[in-house]
Amino acid sequence: MCNNDAFCVKAFPFLKSAENIKCKEVHNPNFGMTSFDNTLVSMVNIFIIITLEGWSSIMYNIRVVMGSYYYDLFFVIVVLLGNFFVLNLMIAV
Repeated sequence: MCNNDAFCVKAFPFLKSAENIKCKEVHNPNFGMTSFDNTLVSMVNIFIIITLEGWSSIMYNIRVVMGSYYYDLFFVIVVLLGNFFVLNLMIAV
């Protein structure tokens, strides 16, 4: 679960050479349910994030795969706007 060979080299710093490190293509986590590949599954994942049930594991999986903390901003915005505003607005109505 890495996006390029440089990330794999950083993931295993104790190895001396980078020739024997190969990134392998794996399927999406949770039997294909945790992905943003199509619209329906993306909406289910956004609903999971909004309800605050398991959103941190989705965030950590994306952080490991992409190798960056920039995607955490998406999750913080979705939690703040989605949970604290939209979801509470629907419950109040």
